[in-house]
Amino acid sequence: MPLDAEIASFRGRQALRLANGAVEMVLLMGGGHIASFSRLDQPVNPLWQPPWPTSDPALRRLAGAPDFEPGPEGELLSSIAGHSLCLDVFGSHSSGEVKAGMSYHGEAGQVVWELVSVSRSRGELKVTLEARLPLSALEVERVFILHEKSPFAEVRETVRNLAGFERALGRAQHVSLGPPFIGAGCRYSCNADKGRTWPEATAKTSWAYKADADFDYPAIPLRGGGVADWRRFPRGEKPQGGLLTLRLRPEDEWGWFSALNPDLKTVLVYAWRREEHPWLVTWEENRSRRHKPWNGRTLVRGLEFSSYAFPLSRRRNVEMGRLFDVPCFEWLDAGEERTATFWMGLIRVSGDLSEAPVLDKGGRSWINRLMRRRFSL
Repeated sequence: MPLDAEIASFRGRQALRLANGAVEMVLLMGGGHIASFSRLDQPVNPLWQPPWPTSDPALRRLAGAPDFEPGPEGELLSSIAGHSLCLDVFGSHSSGEVKAGMSYHGEAGQVVWELVSVSRSRGELKVTLEARLPLSALEVERVFILHEKSPFAEVRETVRNLAGFERALGRAQHVSLGPPFIGAGCRYSCNADKGRTWPEATAKTSWAYKADADFDYPAIPLRGGGVADWRRFPRGEKPQGGLLTLRLRPEDEWGWFSALNPDLKTVLVYAWRREEHPWLVTWEENRSRRHKPWNGRTLVRGLEFSSYAFPLSRRRNVEMGRLFDVPCFEWLDAGEERTATFWMGLIRVSGDLSEAPVLDKGGRSWINRLMRRRFSL
């Protein structure tokens, strides 16, 4: 059957496999992560899989020892996979929130998600998952939609505020890319215009970027002088890392990024409504982190579209207020629910493979075809 949803196992974890005759998507019930997204005719998963064993987040306090550093980051890394949802913060929690049981990047990735419904109709597969976040007083629903033989998937995500007060909120689609998809020849593109590097100076000598520096995309200012091209990663063999945020062009209706593997002749694309996620946070790790569980062995690039400007605490983003005249967080009123939508696809390409495709301006037909589901295989 071209449209298929079935119980599966992924790296020893309980999962749900979706397929439509063109692509396959694997969802982890523990944490709700999109662990894998691949073409059936070329089963290479561009989403990052940690080189260490992971377990469901319900076991994180046991699984986090002794192979992980103690604390919230270690708990997160013990269960992370692929494309995660960060909610209701993107970044760290206050000391009180940590004592209450919060881990890094919010509660959504630390709870068990429930399969609510599966339907097939007129060449469309629709799967709905839900999670309740008791400490955050939120409910979140994700509807995954695949059309028969289309290389795209659509995800509609609704967040409901169960609290009786308006709140400062941050959500991020924490997309992390890894080998074998990313490598020396991988090329990237997005519709950013300005950026700022991580706002805090760090003692990590392997971090490549100058701290708290504004720049024009794609030229990232380096710690030792000069610039790096955002559209290239990794950059050489020297171990290094870094983190920055990019403002997506305010005049654009859509936000997007593309990642091209020229050897596979395949491009991964994501697109979303810019007003829902106006920031594209980029973190990079190229064998620079020596502590557990990284151990100097990991290549990964995070391309995380977000309503938070930086993966900092709620307080820090609220205090910043705006950056480059764009809000650094979003508000969700008492009892309010809000839906955001994004699309992801894996497209075979030909012709000039020296640069990642541009999805708007001269290439606006990419977005139009995405919305109309008119991409060929």
